[in-house]
Amino acid sequence: MVSLELFLSDKANQESLNQLLVLIDYLNLSTSVKVTNTTEESLKTYGQQANVNFLVVDNKVVETTTNGILEKIASGTPYYKILFGKDKDESLLISNFLSEISKYSNLEFSNNYLETRTYTINQHITICDLSLYTILIGSLKKLSDKEKTQYCNVCRFADFIQHLPGLDEALSKRGLVFNLAVDQRWNNLSDSTASNADGKKKNKREDKLKAKEEYFKKQEESKKNETTNNDNQNIAINTNPAEVKKTENKEKKVKEETKPKEENKAQNNQPKKEEKKPEAKKETKQKPKVAESGDELPTISKLDIRVGKIVKIYPNEESDKLYNEEIDIGNGEIRTIASGLKKRIPIDVLNDSYVIVLCNLKGRKLCNYFSHGMVKFILI
Repeated sequence: MVSLELFLSDKANQESLNQLLVLIDYLNLSTSVKVTNTTEESLKTYGQQANVNFLVVDNKVVETTTNGILEKIASGTPYYKILFGKDKDESLLISNFLSEISKYSNLEFSNNYLETRTYTINQHITICDLSLYTILIGSLKKLSDKEKTQYCNVCRFADFIQHLPGLDEALSKRGLVFNLAVDQRWNNLSDSTASNADGKKKNKREDKLKAKEEYFKKQEESKKNETTNNDNQNIAINTNPAEVKKTENKEKKVKEETKPKEENKAQNNQPKKEEKKPEAKKETKQKPKVAESGDELPTISKLDIRVGKIVKIYPNEESDKLYNEEIDIGNGEIRTIASGLKKRIPIDVLNDSYVIVLCNLKGRKLCNYFSHGMVKFILI
């Protein structure tokens, strides 16, 4: 059996020490890899410098770089291909990342890099994730609550890595864990200081939401008032006793006059049942025409329905009904749409609002404004 002995220097970089020790604990190699501190005798026998970590296999120095030692330790385990690449392309990405890992010690750079990533490389854990975590953990522990919100992508990545099965025990054993929780008192203090600095100015988003809620409440109240007024008018008309008697007498006369007519119709209709047979045949011939017209109707799946955000809106100078709108419908596409909402909804309510847009309609000009789509609903 191959004997591995890892010599760690006290003068070496602490981040590289953490990478090596965490990997050994993560792969449960504490019994197969002997870890010792460098001494003057070991440095003389193996001819190494005092600030270098080195790996000895069968009394021979095989690796002196951190990345090389990591790969050599994991090479004899079933996790090697997962950590260092399942194929040539993935292993090349990992080696390139590790060669430039020093620049990821910058929190702002790492925060931008991790904005759309769960892992550093592909969709599973690699040695890059472990190495990046050990490099960032020292800086993350020093972050204030305000800075945690500023570097939210880095904090989210580190919190995810430190809770992975197996890694959580290895990291906690070495004391490489940080607390992601933000003290709620800081949020209260930041809100109070911001309000004092801004001169009691409210959040624009909250003001717009309140304006929208008030607008739609007023619409509901006006509708309720209209319905109640109509009901009251109907009650006032029907409560006059003299008119009620007149209407009752008229209804009785109408019923008496219609009775003999209905009886005559019933008698006349009885012998004519046999004559209506050809009419039933005509109806059956026309049924397939209805089916053909039904197939021509568009289905809901043919409509391109999207949620968009109104980025810019202003009134159309040539129309009393139209707003000229620029709507972001996703994937960086901005649509120009003219909507006849000027007399219905104020411009402040629509600005920065989310709306339902029909996108696959033919574009055309409406009052000298090219409209390519239709706004159907407004989302609050």
